[in-house]
Amino acid sequence: MLDPLLAGGRAAPPRTLVDVLADVTARHPDAPALDDTHTVLTYTQLTGQAVRMAADLVAAGVRRGTGSG
Repeated sequence: MLDPLLAGGRAAPPRTLVDVLADVTARHPDAPALDDTHTVLTYTQLTGQAVRMAADLVAAGVRRGTGSG
């Protein structure tokens, strides 16, 4: 990919995995996101599971910077 600064443009702001997942889900909501031969999740289903998991973590007191392990 061509570096936008080399092309005289501005650098795009950094994107998170959440940003990328939201964009792909908006464009292809029913496309398969994960397929392990036993279960297939669409991007909408994957996003829903990620949102629920994030809410559960917040409810358990996990915050940005909280260690795990």
